[in-house]
Amino acid sequence: MTRKISTKIFILFSCLIAVCSIVFFIFFNSLVRDIHISIIEREIEEKARITEVLVLMRIQNGRGTTDELHALALDVSRLINLRLTIIDQNGLVIADSDLNEKSADNHLWRREIQQAIKEGSGKSIRYSNSLKINMLYVAKKAGPYVIRLAKPLTEIDANVSNIRNIIVIFSSILFVFALIIAVILSRVITNPIDEAIRFAWDFSRGDLSRRIMNFGDDEIGKLQSALNSLADALQDKINGYLLEQNKLAATVQNIHEGIALVDTNKHIVIHNRAFASFLNIDFDARDRSYFEVIRSSGLNAKIEYTLASSSPCSFEEELQQGTVCEVYISPISADSTLNGVLVVLHDITERKRIARLKSDLVGNLSHELKTPITILKGYLETIKECRSDPETTQGLIDKALMSVERQSSIINDMLKLNMLETTRSFQPENVDLVEVIVNCLNLLNPKILEKRLNAICRIEELPGIIRANRFLAEEIIFNIIDNAINYNKYDGSITIVAQKRSRRLSISIADTGIGIPPDSLDRIFERFYRVNKSRSRATGGTGLGLSIVKHAAELLNWDVGVASTEAGSTFTVEIPLGMNE
Repeated sequence: MTRKISTKIFILFSCLIAVCSIVFFIFFNSLVRDIHISIIEREIEEKARITEVLVLMRIQNGRGTTDELHALALDVSRLINLRLTIIDQNGLVIADSDLNEKSADNHLWRREIQQAIKEGSGKSIRYSNSLKINMLYVAKKAGPYVIRLAKPLTEIDANVSNIRNIIVIFSSILFVFALIIAVILSRVITNPIDEAIRFAWDFSRGDLSRRIMNFGDDEIGKLQSALNSLADALQDKINGYLLEQNKLAATVQNIHEGIALVDTNKHIVIHNRAFASFLNIDFDARDRSYFEVIRSSGLNAKIEYTLASSSPCSFEEELQQGTVCEVYISPISADSTLNGVLVVLHDITERKRIARLKSDLVGNLSHELKTPITILKGYLETIKECRSDPETTQGLIDKALMSVERQSSIINDMLKLNMLETTRSFQPENVDLVEVIVNCLNLLNPKILEKRLNAICRIEELPGIIRANRFLAEEIIFNIIDNAINYNKYDGSITIVAQKRSRRLSISIADTGIGIPPDSLDRIFERFYRVNKSRSRATGGTGLGLSIVKHAAELLNWDVGVASTEAGSTFTVEIPLGMNE
């Protein structure tokens, strides 16, 4: 059990006071008794000298008989209020003021008698067998006799007892005052220490603004001031580290690569949003086992391998929702000790898709260009063999020119598509959509007449001018109308309707053609994709028109949607007016 410093100070001070009080009591008790006895001894010695004179005068006057000495002893004892005993050189009691000398013991070997015989005077304190009390004896040699005065110590003991009581009372009062002083002193000493302790605990719990106020100029006050300075320095350091940590955390969170740190206990320490997005994690995965969070056996196996072998590895892994990532797993070591592994996921889905598109493009383009070239070669070889038949030759030349025209259309559309893909922005300008639609219909009017189509326009709600790019707008409208003509039925119709809704403008182009199967709706904007390849070639399309529409709409921030049934298809162009007016 931990004791407070104030308690220790109080206990120590109390013990010190108690010991001092006991020593004080013993010392002064003994000292008072000794002083009191010393005073009485001097008093008795003075009375002994007087008694000596009286005894010697009696002896010189010839009145030194036993009876006379006994009478003298009684008179002197009453006068000085002390017991008087006269003893000869042999220790026999000649006279005694309190006892019958005949019944008294021989006093020769009493200590005070021996000292008086040898040195002229003597004294002692001892228990009197005759009086049954402690006595103080003072003896002095007086001619042939030794006179001894005795005083009971009961009076001395009573005086000493009174003084002892006074000392006890005074000591108790001092002890109480000393305890009060000890309590105050312990609080004065420990209160600043307690304040420093509370400051340290509060600071350790995160209260960085905590400081010690009203400290003194003593050693503890200097310690408190030093703690405040230390807290200021620590707060500056902590704030700096927190700022750097927040910067690092923000950087990690905003990195497009998925990042996660797995410790040696196989728990995820940190991860960023990209990592959670790649693995479809919708909760905080920190402090959880990686194999509970990552739903990829291949990735988990590689993490386990790196943790076990401390060897880095890299590989490609297809994750959920079709995301393909390059995975880099690197061990993190310090002083040859593995502390964990760093998992980095680099999304290469788009790169894979582009590579696949390029491969498909090369294949499709090769196929699309090879077919008219092969046909053209056949026509030319036939013309070479039939040069003598002008009518046949003229028909073959017309067909050869059609093949060349088809090749030229494919190349032109490829150039347009490449320009749209490589250009990030077009210069905005004022565009009249009514004029754009009318121009497109005029350009395509020969094809409309050829298929006997009825073109219906309800575009009264179109605004006069919008901010866009005329080239891109014409490409979008032209290719959608051209697509509606190519895949329409003879004697069918094309309906163009414009509607203004809130802050958006909607232009829908509907046909009465063959329609688009539901499984092909998501792919019709791909290059060279055709729902019916044989019919598409018969219509003369390049297979790139809707891809041009898609890229042009993205550059203008327009939305293009499609809906289709067996009765025909409807393409809808959504234009945000807030950005174009």
